[in-house]
Amino acid sequence: MNDWPEDRPTKHYIGGGLLALMHSAGTLSIKLKYRYLGREQQLHLGEFGWDDSDEILEKYQQAKQLLLTGVNPRGVIEAP
Repeated sequence: MNDWPEDRPTKHYIGGGLLALMHSAGTLSIKLKYRYLGREQQLHLGEFGWDDSDEILEKYQQAKQLLLTGVNPRGVIEAP
């Protein structure tokens, strides 16, 4: 018997901290998984198909740059 909920999204790791979540409704969320002050965090970058892929890439690059300077991107980059 499988106890995994059917409506739970499946995770696909892309690389470079990027994570794609495939939801049962068919939407694909793109998130950045990172560590800040020793704690694992995630930043929602957008919905593939709804948001422009260039916009998602720009948010990813901005978040990586903020992390390099020691700033948590969660408080700086706006959620879509």
